[in-house]
Amino acid sequence: MKKSLFLILLLSGLSQLQAQSEEAKPLSLSQVSIQLGNYGISNNYGGSLEEFKSLSPNSGFLDQDFDDYDQTFFKNGMDFYSTFSIHSTFDWNGKNDKWKSLHPQLRFGFTSGKANFMNGSLNRTRSHRVDTLVSSRNGQEYFIDSVRSETYTLNYDANFLVINAALIIGSNPKSTWSIYGGVGLSVGMNYNAKSRVEFYSSYSYEGLERFGGETYSDEWDESTNVEYHSNNGIGLSFMMSLPLGVNFRLSKEKEFWRYTSLFYEFQPGVSFFDVKGIGGNFYSSVYNSIGLRVSFWE
Repeated sequence: MKKSLFLILLLSGLSQLQAQSEEAKPLSLSQVSIQLGNYGISNNYGGSLEEFKSLSPNSGFLDQDFDDYDQTFFKNGMDFYSTFSIHSTFDWNGKNDKWKSLHPQLRFGFTSGKANFMNGSLNRTRSHRVDTLVSSRNGQEYFIDSVRSETYTLNYDANFLVINAALIIGSNPKSTWSIYGGVGLSVGMNYNAKSRVEFYSSYSYEGLERFGGETYSDEWDESTNVEYHSNNGIGLSFMMSLPLGVNFRLSKEKEFWRYTSLFYEFQPGVSFFDVKGIGGNFYSSVYNSIGLRVSFWE
């Protein structure tokens, strides 16, 4: 009898300890997800000629005087590049009922992608008179000009890899449809940076093509050449964002699909990228993605 009573008390104590242990766990893994999307950054600063010369020290194109060129360095809109993300999401368990009603979660993972930091263009058009044709009927003069146009297009981009952390709140993720929002922070590096210099030139005649039944030689020539310059330095990447998303649970009953969801996520934010040898700059950023999420709830 005593042995039975002791065994009952022992089992009861162990079950209470296990319950307390489970109740005390502040975080429990609830989901993993993968995302494919695109990432774009924008600001009004597109770089400068001196910065591109610094990033392309051995350039055969930029080693000259560009005082008589029209120079434009301005990021008009956003350049979007593909990204890939993997995340693990943990339910943030708490005793406060109001806090529980927000379904708080902590999300950790990483994102890799590519971004364009600077771009610009250098343009020049030169022309000179090569001939003057005079009409034998009315004495009117027609001028033939030789025109040469030159354009240099400059770009600088790099890959980035960042570690993400985010606090997420929203409606019940176990529902068929759910929405969520939060605040995120990412820290990492940009690497494999490249500056691209493209030179385009064209040569043509402008003026009267036909005069007195004879064709004036209308020559045309154009060419394009590209240089790539690698900058293997590593720079700091830092991002703050507001993840906003909608989640669709594929099923509530079927054994496999009840754990699977599809989701769309939109993240406006601010990003900082340190360009090695040039310095850092802040950019407004946008991240759009779709993903697949697998849950571990019972």
